[in-house]
Amino acid sequence: MDLEFAKEELTRFLNEELELSFEYDYEHDRDEDEGHLRAACAIRLDGHDDHVFCDMDVYENGSFGVDFVFDKLDASPEVYKLLSDYNSASVWLTAMLREDGFLVLRYNVMALTEECLDDNVRGLFDELVSDELRPLLAALTARTHD
Repeated sequence: MDLEFAKEELTRFLNEELELSFEYDYEHDRDEDEGHLRAACAIRLDGHDDHVFCDMDVYENGSFGVDFVFDKLDASPEVYKLLSDYNSASVWLTAMLREDGFLVLRYNVMALTEECLDDNVRGLFDELVSDELRPLLAALTARTHD
C-alpha cells in the first residue's frame, strides 16, 4: 500500500467529505522494516453521549485496522450478552471490552489494496451508523462511564 496515496484518500473522505478533523502521522515500526500511517480523531455519533476516539492504522503491506474507542464499560453477564448481540448483527465491526475496560469496536483487514481502501472506509462508517446496529450500540453506550 502506498501510504501517501492512503493519506490522500483518507483525507478526501474523512476530512473533506465527512468534515472530521483527522490528524495523520507516519510511524516506523521498530521490529519491522515497514512503516505505517496513523489517522486519529475524536468524533461524535448521534444518539450516543460518548466521545469516540477513532484510530486507524494503514500498513505498507496492506494491513488495515480501525478502533472506535468509547468510554469505559463494566463487565457483567448482561454486558457480555449485549456484546454478543452486537457481534451477531455486525458484519465488519467487532464489539469488545478491552483489557483496560474501554468499549471498542474493531475492524481489521490483512490485505487491503489501494483500489478498495475507499470502499472499505466508507462501508465501515456506514456500518458504524447503520439503522440495524444503532440500537445495539446504544444499549452498550448507555452503560458506559468516564
